[in-house]
Amino acid sequence: MNAAGATRWMYHMGNALCETNFSDVDARIKPCIVDFLRVKMKKYASQHGWRFNEADFDFVHRDPEMRVLYEAEVVATLTPDVLGATGSKELKRFLAFCGVDSSTCVEKTDLVELARSALREHIGADIAALPSLSTKELKRFGACRRLDFGACVEKAEMVGVARQALLRQLAGGAVAEE
Repeated sequence: MNAAGATRWMYHMGNALCETNFSDVDARIKPCIVDFLRVKMKKYASQHGWRFNEADFDFVHRDPEMRVLYEAEVVATLTPDVLGATGSKELKRFLAFCGVDSSTCVEKTDLVELARSALREHIGADIAALPSLSTKELKRFGACRRLDFGACVEKAEMVGVARQALLRQLAGGAVAEE
């Protein structure tokens, strides 16, 4: 296998993973498979003299199941201030999640500034999308961020609670509702 063959193989593997939903079995399955594939492809690339391409794993960012997991684990807890204390590897992972190319960044400060900009855009897009979400989607969104919709009667109230949480996250405050 060469680099072109690896890209093609990962394209098909990514499509197969995106079409399969493991969340009803165990949400950890898909990330484990992706991590396994990444490790093996890096090893295979070094053994056979071609350069590993992280872009072969872009399918992860289009997979709704993987996006929800990453949102719950990482994005929901990020604030602009936290990004400064975040490691370079995690900053690159966040930027890849947001679809931002970090290959031109030389220093960690470059990554932090790029990540802060991406976080502002991501939260802004989330705020803009809130009114168009269904009640079920809002509940899932709130569960990822540990929001309390218990006092909400109308969908508009849920949107308001979610919006306030996102604005607090952007400002660097607490993310969860009291």
